[in-house]
Amino acid sequence: MSAEAHTSTEYIKHHLQNLTYGQLPAGYERGEGEVLQESTWTLA
Repeated sequence: MSAEAHTSTEYIKHHLQNLTYGQLPAGYERGEGEVLQESTWTLA
């Protein structure tokens, strides 16, 4: 963990720098959307 203070913009850029969504070599990334039961817990 870094001891340096970061601005909110630096923090967001750091955490989004490797985010990949959209066109991939095999096509486009897409979630099919699924209705979950009300007692279902999820982590994304």
